[in-house]
Amino acid sequence: VLVLQMFLISAEVSGNITEAVRNHTGKEPERMKWIDKLERRFGHIAIHDLMMIIVIGQAVVFLAEFFMPGLGIWSKLSLYMPAVLQGEVWRLLTFIFVPSSSTPLSLVLTLYLMWLIGHTLEQSWGDFRFNVYYFLGVLGAILEKTDEAGIPVYGSEVEQVKLGCVGGAGLDYTPLTVN
Repeated sequence: VLVLQMFLISAEVSGNITEAVRNHTGKEPERMKWIDKLERRFGHIAIHDLMMIIVIGQAVVFLAEFFMPGLGIWSKLSLYMPAVLQGEVWRLLTFIFVPSSSTPLSLVLTLYLMWLIGHTLEQSWGDFRFNVYYFLGVLGAILEKTDEAGIPVYGSEVEQVKLGCVGGAGLDYTPLTVN
């Protein structure tokens, strides 16, 4: 999953190289045809302004938890694999709306940075490619937690890893190693 995300990033960074190859050879380089085919086929289901939706969702969840702490909204929405295995499958999507920030100032800074980076990527890559990138990260977070019991995952942790905003303490992501 992380390899696919890095490929999407490197493919877009090397957009000038792709354009140069296209101008020189008259053909599209082979490495980007698969994402173009996916976009032509499934591009209509891409979520427009995905990062804005996630930022607003995290702000709403934070405010609900802040003003009504007795409801335990964070614990009901976070990715907690034992609960998912007991039938609470909504947690596979709702955890992206649970912020990892616990203070208003850190929330504002985190959400602003998430929106700034995510919106820029979305404008640069387009809705479909950003959706693929983001949901591959969500899938990676879910797969990572399948073997861990009892550790909840919050939505901002996914963005911090994917968008290069790792600054929070206590993130327990397994480093990639090559054997």
